Amino acid sequence: MTFRKFTLFTKRRSDLLKEIYRKGTLTIKEQKSYKSYLGFYFAAKILQETGLLTCNGTTRNNEKIWKLTEKGKTFTIKLLEIEKLIGEMN
Repeated sequence: MTFRKFTLFTKRRSDLLKEIYRKGTLTIKEQKSYKSYLGFYFAAKILQETGLLTCNGTTRNNEKIWKLTEKGKTFTIKLLEIEKLIGEMN
């Protein structure tokens, strides 16, 4: 089973991308988008398979450090621009 069969972007995944964009890197304990570890890693796997997210090593506690790829940064910047435009229309 591949993860691509599921909905690619949800509000939480978009929030996760924006959170990583703002912070630069993120571990599971630092993130605020997901309440469960399983939900976070499921989202990270999907975003990694689409080329938006990559693992950038681990902490001393063996937590993965996640960061956006260049494609992920570009996507997130466009997402923020779209949100800004929508906000201006309201």
